[in-house]
Amino acid sequence: MKAVHLEDGRVTIRNVARPKRPAGFALIRMLAAGICNTDLELQRGYYGFRGTPGHEFVGEVVEADTPTLVGKRVVGEINLNCGACEWCVRGLGRHCPKRTVLGIVKHPGAFREFLTLPERNLHIVPASVRTEHAVFTEPLAAACEILDQVKIPKDAPVAVLGDGKLGLLIAQVLHAHGRRVQHFGRHRSKLSITKAAGIETSLTSRLPRKAFDYVVEATGSPDGFKDAVSMTRQRGTVILKSTVHGLVTLDTAPVIVDEITLIGSRCGRFEPALRLLRSGRVRVDAMIFDAFPLDAAPQAFARAAEKGVLKVLLRPYLRLNAANRRRRSPLLRRRKERIHTHKRDREQHSRHRRRTDCSKDHSSRSCKRDSRSRSSRDSRSRRPSRHTRTRGHSSHARIRRTRHTHSHAPRHSIRERRRRTRARHPRKPELHHPNKRVRRRRNRHRR
Repeated sequence: MKAVHLEDGRVTIRNVARPKRPAGFALIRMLAAGICNTDLELQRGYYGFRGTPGHEFVGEVVEADTPTLVGKRVVGEINLNCGACEWCVRGLGRHCPKRTVLGIVKHPGAFREFLTLPERNLHIVPASVRTEHAVFTEPLAAACEILDQVKIPKDAPVAVLGDGKLGLLIAQVLHAHGRRVQHFGRHRSKLSITKAAGIETSLTSRLPRKAFDYVVEATGSPDGFKDAVSMTRQRGTVILKSTVHGLVTLDTAPVIVDEITLIGSRCGRFEPALRLLRSGRVRVDAMIFDAFPLDAAPQAFARAAEKGVLKVLLRPYLRLNAANRRRRSPLLRRRKERIHTHKRDREQHSRHRRRTDCSKDHSSRSCKRDSRSRSSRDSRSRRPSRHTRTRGHSSHARIRRTRHTHSHAPRHSIRERRRRTRARHPRKPELHHPNKRVRRRRNRHRR
């Protein structure tokens, strides 16, 4: 089978053996997987990683000890714990000291055709959730973890710093649970996703100082921590979500003086994330920028590292050329729809102008004449009918036919009306009619 291999910053494709399924594990065929910032950090040297990355995935169970799982679409929690230690007994297996992490620590990731995971880590995807949307279950669970760690009051103002994939999900999750969110980012195009959900957005060029009791830092940059602390009030709370390769300088003076609480936040439970996806309260479709086949993983990583790009998917059985890949981007697709809509509206407007007397090719005299006719009609109590009955000199009433004019139909000469009729209904001329006079009359316009 094919698998993505990451080593020394290079992304390659290798043919490896199909993994064997241990007892208690399930063999899963990967249907879709997403490239996240952690995968890009692994490419840059985070954790000294080498192997198969990938932890955001949706798959179909091929083999399992539980027969009801076979054939189901599933997502999987990425922490493989021992199940017997103190943390596992408390239900916090993601902090198990003996754990391995899918695609990060000592367990091959999901960027391959088949993978294995313990059955207890799997969650069945609801039928109403699309496969590409279910890829966001793992980062959405990380966003929901904030509400499990910090008791944020209802209607409390919360600042979310960072407009990347995780920042967009965090802002929408907090907004969906009734918190007053203000989202700060560098890109208007990304902030438009949360703005469409009813969230107040602002650019990071003007960050307020000491304005929020709760600040979530999800910038993914070393400077994000400093900005988050400066925005937090005394005795406020800063929730840290960014994982950055390398050392980050930390000025502890404002943290100590203002008695600010720092909370690190990582993975979360999948159940609330799947409920949000099923309800549709979180918009993830606009975050999918591109999709590549598994063979094109190097191009997919390069695309995901481009500035302004959000989620890039890997599909093992996808076969797309460059033109089709561009068509899959929602932003490009919406731009084409706007162009087609504009062209259609322009054609309808031009047809409307040809039918009305307000187009540029009509003279102002006809408009004045129509305004006079309208004013004269308005002065009457009842609009005159097409046939009006008047009294004549004789004893019998005679019917006078009045000219019926419309304000939207300008008067043209007979020649102009004939020319327009011929333009609308062209007739194929008979160039070789036996009668000379008929031939001249019918072909007169061709001279």
